Amino acid sequence: IREKVKNVASALDYKPNIVAKALAGQQNPKTIGVIVAPDHNPFVEDIKIGVQAAKDEISDYGYNIDMRVLNTLDAQEQINILDSFIENRIDGIALFSIDSDKIRNKVDDIVTEGLPVVTYNSDIQDSNRICFVGQDHHKGGFVAGDLMSNILIESSNVLIITSLLELACHKN
Repeated sequence: IREKVKNVASALDYKPNIVAKALAGQQNPKTIGVIVAPDHNPFVEDIKIGVQAAKDEISDYGYNIDMRVLNTLDAQEQINILDSFIENRIDGIALFSIDSDKIRNKVDDIVTEGLPVVTYNSDIQDSNRICFVGQDHHKGGFVAGDLMSNILIESSNVLIITSLLELACHKN
């Protein structure tokens, strides 16, 4: 039977996925904690759909995702969720961060304890997080301003609309 399986695999040019094989063989499942901003806008709904799709995709490989959606942009609410992740022995955290010294200090404490933290979409600069995944809103604003200056006449009025300043991605 082994030879038949090998022959069929060879005929189909089957190549095992080494990463999937390693993950499937893990004895201890891993959980990634994901904190998502309040879902007051459609963009956040897309993030939630993406996180759920990732959860479905990696569940067979010994990974789980514990997604929590903030109700507010209050730093204490985010700290409470981070504390809950630690209590539940989460193996890593993806954080849509509130820009607050309290959060920065909490992230630094978490990383010091050996738990990896990655920020996405809204960074917590000058923290010990592993990395930030997202766009550079500051540069994006300069590009938008430059493009506007090329298409507007000199006497044009411009209204700038932003969201909450508790997110680093909405500052500057």
